[in-house]
Amino acid sequence: MVTKDSNAFFPKFKIPRIFGNRLTRLLDDIEWVTNPCRINYLAQEIVVLRDNLCERFTRNDISFLSKLTEKDLEEDKDEGDEMLEIDRLIKQTEKLSPDVKQSRKVVKSLLDQGNLSPFTLQSRPVYTNYAQSLSLVPLPTALILVDPSSPTFDLIYENCHVMNPGRFYRNGKISYLEYYPGTRTAKQKALY
Repeated sequence: MVTKDSNAFFPKFKIPRIFGNRLTRLLDDIEWVTNPCRINYLAQEIVVLRDNLCERFTRNDISFLSKLTEKDLEEDKDEGDEMLEIDRLIKQTEKLSPDVKQSRKVVKSLLDQGNLSPFTLQSRPVYTNYAQSLSLVPLPTALILVDPSSPTFDLIYENCHVMNPGRFYRNGKISYLEYYPGTRTAKQKALY
């Protein structure tokens, strides 16, 4: 199955300096980096990834079949032994908002698989010589996902701080994320 952007190889190489000459003349400390980018700060490893992961997960979504229907779940809520594990998980997450469910799904999929591109090679081709740069083993201290198709979130999973600033421009505001590695905290900021 071939999907949108399936011809776009990953990881992306850095932008040549010639395309940013004007910006380089204005700012001396600019560094054109690859996507994903790894930053080492003292004893921390910070990974920055720009991709439409949530959109890609939605296109390649897997639905889990359950042996129980909703009626059975209501009747058998006291009989937890007969329920499948997926039925228990669905029951626990019913109270969460769709944005929280979506962000948890993205984070859990990436960190549990230990790869920044957990897709088949037909849906997301990877340069095999650079595939090790997509590895998340061992887990980094912080993972900053710049994903405009995903909701804004800031959570910690398996001692890895995962953040997404969301869309850069929305509702007439410019929003961005400030990460403080010293305290391992992030703040969502907005400019009008």
